[in-house]
Amino acid sequence: MSETAAAPPPGRSIGHRLIAAFAAILLLLVGLAGFAMYQVNAINARLSVVNDVNSVKQRYAINFRGSVHDRAISLRDVVLFEDAPRRAEAVAEINQLAAFYADSARRLDASIAADPRASAEEARILQSIRETESRSLPVIEAVLAARAAGDSARAYGLLMEQARPLFIEWLARINQFIDYQEAKNRLIGDEARALAAGFQTLMLVLLVLALGMGIGAAWWALRAMAPLRALAGTMRLMAGGEAVAEIPGHGRSDEVGGMAAAVAVFRDQAAETQRLRVQQEEDRAAAHQAQVTALRAMADRVENETLQAMRRIAAEAQRVAREAAQMAEAARGVDRNAGAAGEAARESLAMGETVAAAAEQLSAAIRGITQEVREAAQVSRQTAHDSTETENAIVSLSAAVGQIGDVTRLISEIAGKTNLLALNATIEAARAGEAGKGFAVVAGEVKELAAQTARATQDISQHIEAVSQRTGVAVETVRRIAQSVTRLDELAASLAEAVGQQDAATREIARAIAEATQANRSATERIGEASEGAQRNGALALDAQRDTEALASDTEALTREVIAILRNSVPEVDRRDAAREPASGGAVLEMEGQPRQQVRLADRAAGGVGVLGAPGLSVGQRGVLRMAEGVTRPVRVLRVEGDRAGLAFLDVAGPGRAA
Repeated sequence: MSETAAAPPPGRSIGHRLIAAFAAILLLLVGLAGFAMYQVNAINARLSVVNDVNSVKQRYAINFRGSVHDRAISLRDVVLFEDAPRRAEAVAEINQLAAFYADSARRLDASIAADPRASAEEARILQSIRETESRSLPVIEAVLAARAAGDSARAYGLLMEQARPLFIEWLARINQFIDYQEAKNRLIGDEARALAAGFQTLMLVLLVLALGMGIGAAWWALRAMAPLRALAGTMRLMAGGEAVAEIPGHGRSDEVGGMAAAVAVFRDQAAETQRLRVQQEEDRAAAHQAQVTALRAMADRVENETLQAMRRIAAEAQRVAREAAQMAEAARGVDRNAGAAGEAARESLAMGETVAAAAEQLSAAIRGITQEVREAAQVSRQTAHDSTETENAIVSLSAAVGQIGDVTRLISEIAGKTNLLALNATIEAARAGEAGKGFAVVAGEVKELAAQTARATQDISQHIEAVSQRTGVAVETVRRIAQSVTRLDELAASLAEAVGQQDAATREIARAIAEATQANRSATERIGEASEGAQRNGALALDAQRDTEALASDTEALTREVIAILRNSVPEVDRRDAAREPASGGAVLEMEGQPRQQVRLADRAAGGVGVLGAPGLSVGQRGVLRMAEGVTRPVRVLRVEGDRAGLAFLDVAGPGRAA
C-alpha cells in the first residue's frame, strides 16, 4: 500500500535551507573576491609605476652615467696617446658615446613628458644635468682641438684643470637623479607592502568569518539531513531483503516526507517482486527438472540402441574372424597336401626317368620293371587321392569365403541401420530445441562412425573378392592336377598289362614311359602352383582375420566414444560419479610397445586422468602412469584428441571414466 505526503510549504523545505546557506557563503565569497581584486589592482598599479616608469627613467640615467664615464676615459686617452691611429679611435669612441647619450636623453625626456606624476624635484635635477652638460661639452671640444693642433701641454692643462672637475660634477648630478628614482621606488614598495599586509589581515578575518558561516550552514544542513540518514538505513534494510513495517519520516511536509512516501511505494513493489520471483523460481525449477528428465530418457534410449547395434556388429565381426581363421587353417592344409602331392609327383618323375633309362635292358630286368610299375601305379593312385582331397579343401575354402561375404553384407546393413539411428537422433535433437544441440553433435558423430564402418566393410569385401578369385584359380589348378594324375594312373595300368607282352611292345612301353614322365613333370609344376595359391589364400585369410579383429576393436572403441559423447554433451545427462578437478604437474607414461613419455596432468577424477603431451597413443592401449607423488596406476587409453589423452584407471572398480 503506497503512502503520499503533502507538498512542503515554502520556507520549510531542506532545499530552501541549503539555498539560503549557500547564498550567504556565495555573497561572502563575491565580496571577498571584489575586495581582493581592488587590493591587487592597487598593488599592481604601484608595481607598474616602479617597473614601467621609475625603473625606465633610472635605466636612462644609468646610460647617462656610463656615457659620461667612458667619454672621460676616452678624452684622457686622446691627451696621453702619442699614436695618431689610437687617438683617432678614442675620438671616434667619444663621438659614439655622445650620440648614445643624446638618444637616451630623448627617451628620458619623452618618458617624463608622458608621466603625469613627474615631480618638480625630478625636473630640477634633470635641469642641473643639462646645465652641467652644456658647460662640459665646450671644454671637451677645446681639449680635442688642442690635441689635434699638436699642443699636448695645453690639452693636458684643459683636461686636468677644467674637464676633470666638470666630469665629476656631471656624474654627481646624474647619480643624484638615479638616487632620487631609487628613493621613489622604495617609497612605492613600502606602500605596496603596507597594502599587502592590510589585505592579508583582512583576508584572515574574512576567512574566519567564512569558516564560521560554513560550519553553521553545514550544521544546519546536517540537522536537516538527519531524517535522510534514518531513511537511508531503512532503504538498506529493504535492499538486504528484510521486511520493514514503518518508514521513518512518513507524514513530514518536506522533501523527507516525499522520499518516505516513495520508499513506501518501493517497499510494496519489492514485496510483490519477491513473491513473483519465488513463483518464477519454482516454475523454472519444475521446467528444468522436466527438461532433465526428457534429456536423460533420450540419452538412455540412444545409448541402449547404440549399444545393441554395436554388440551385433562386434559379434558378427568376431564370427567373421573365427571363420577367417578356419579358412586360413584350411589353406595351410591345402598347402601341406599340395606339398605331399608334389613330392609324390617328383618321386614318380624320378621313377619314370629310371624306367626310360632301363628300357634298353627291359629283357634282362623284367622283374624289376614290373615291381617299379606297380610302385608307380600305387603312387599315382595316392596322388589322385591327395588331389581329390585338395580340391575338396579348396571348395570348402571357397564356401567359407562366400559366408564371409554374407557376414560383410550383414555388417553393411547394420551400418545403414546405425546411420538411420543417427538420423532419428538428429530429428529428436531438433525437436528438443536449444537443449538438444548436444545430441545433434552426437548424432553427427554416430553418423560419421557409421560411414567409417561402411568403408571398413567395403575394404573387407574387396579382400574377400580377392580371396574368392584366388580360390577359383586354385580349384582349377587342382582339377588339372587330378586329370594329370588320373592320366598317369591309366598309363601305369596300361604299362602293368603290357608287361607280359614286353618283348613285342618294348618301343611302345618306352614311348608310354616318356609320356608318363612328361605328365609327372607337368603334375609337379601344377602342384607347385597349387601350393603357392594355397599360401596366398592363407595370407589373405590372415588379412581378413586381422581386419575383422580391428573392426571388433574399433566397434568397442566406437561404443565407448558414443557413450562418452552422450553423457558429456550436456550437464543434465552426465553420469560421472565424481566431478572432474583441474590438475597440474608432470608424470611418466609407459605404454605397451612404446618408450616412456613425459606428460603433463590436465585434470583428474576418481576413475581416470587427462594428460597432455602424449602423441602416438591409440584407443585401447594399456600401460602404467607414474605420478610425481610416487603413485603408480595401471591405465587404459579411452580417448585421444590431438596431444591430449583420456586415461582410465584399471584398478578402480567399475568401467571407469577418463578425466
